[in-house]
Amino acid sequence: MNIKIDRQKLGKRFADRRNYLNITQQELADMTGSAVNSISKIETQGEGFSVETFFALCSALKASPNFFLCGVASDLEIVEGVGDELFRLKKPEHFEIISRIIDVLADVENMDKVDVTV
Repeated sequence: MNIKIDRQKLGKRFADRRNYLNITQQELADMTGSAVNSISKIETQGEGFSVETFFALCSALKASPNFFLCGVASDLEIVEGVGDELFRLKKPEHFEIISRIIDVLADVENMDKVDVTV
């Protein structure tokens, strides 16, 4: 089996995730034991890193290898991402709105499971 990895997309996913987490290239380099110019090369070309560095990047950026390789987040990563976004909310009324939205979405999902045929 021959699996082709788009290294530029891989590098872009690393950069996008780093930016989303508000981490600088220098901070990511420090977290992974890499040089900052290596981080730059990884992000722009998707090249120049070992398997160990790949897993160090995944760990530092708090995402699965599958996320970076395929662009698919796990359920846990999605939940954690939503949690990170909710953490930014400051007003209690915003939490109430989010709670109502979740209730509506749960009701809609349950409607899909109900047989309404006559």
